[in-house]
Amino acid sequence: MLGNPLLGIVVLFFLMFGVSFADGNAKKVVEARPLFGTVVTMEACLSSGEEDLLRKAMDRAWECLEGIQVRMNVYSPSSEASRVNQANGKAIEVSTDLYDLISRSKEYQVLTGKAFDITISPLSRLWKESSKAQRYPSKEDVLRSKGFVGSEKIELLDGRKIRLPEGMAIDLGGNAPGFSTDEVVKILHQGGLKNFLIDVGGEIYASGVGCDGRKWRIGSSDPGGHGKFVDVLELQDMAVSTSGDQEKFFEIKGERLSHIINPLTGYPVRGAASVTVLAPTTMDADVLSTALCVLGPQAGLKLLSSLGKGYEAMMLWRRDDGSFERYASDGYDSFRLVK
Repeated sequence: MLGNPLLGIVVLFFLMFGVSFADGNAKKVVEARPLFGTVVTMEACLSSGEEDLLRKAMDRAWECLEGIQVRMNVYSPSSEASRVNQANGKAIEVSTDLYDLISRSKEYQVLTGKAFDITISPLSRLWKESSKAQRYPSKEDVLRSKGFVGSEKIELLDGRKIRLPEGMAIDLGGNAPGFSTDEVVKILHQGGLKNFLIDVGGEIYASGVGCDGRKWRIGSSDPGGHGKFVDVLELQDMAVSTSGDQEKFFEIKGERLSHIINPLTGYPVRGAASVTVLAPTTMDADVLSTALCVLGPQAGLKLLSSLGKGYEAMMLWRRDDGSFERYASDGYDSFRLVK
């Protein structure tokens, strides 16, 4: 969740830094900081003499991420995103990156047939409040909240101004982490780095190879909660994101409900235990992993295949008896370490 207020308090006081030697002359450098209500990790593999190059690039990357959090944290009343939400129908000038993110979010809404929508906030708030009160929302409440959802209603105006109709609110938790990851990838590439891995709370981009000279290995957790991996993926120059109901969910009267709300119905999605998407960019993977939870296996994989080369997915759908049914795109298994 972008901008968790508790972790935002300690962001300036926590830094993990580690350097270790791997095979040959390569060095592994790892840094991590709490941002966006999660932990952001950068891991890089360096050849001899690249330490200064890395330090400068990482400093720029951390500065970029901290700026994004300040501008896009909807939990901070002073952020640009909050000012858009609180504008009561007035146009608000925003920074270039937030304007671009909202513009691209509108495009994603069209691409996914409205399965992804950054204006889902009124519905998310309704289900969160219902969970606290331990009562299901009425159909009338769902319809009323659903009336304030629809990215097509966001106006993009000249001068980088955004107008959001009164009563609506944006929630950037579904694509800002992926967007942030991609911004870091650009900075590190521009700084001359090739072999690194960026992880923004599970939104991951793997560039080049690891310190052992192999593709990066990334585990996909078992949604059954057994502490095991469903898959171990080998990735190079691509992104991966996983969405589902295994970690984030609502609970009402003993019923576990996904935190992912279907913008088309107003109700939590059902069955999507785990959806892993591989894509050329992290924001693509971030958005599509959420959208496929909404669309379901058949429509989701059809959308993915229409996007062409570089897009793959694996979906675990929960059966009534608690077991899982597996669906995968044609090329997904080629990325698995154990086929």
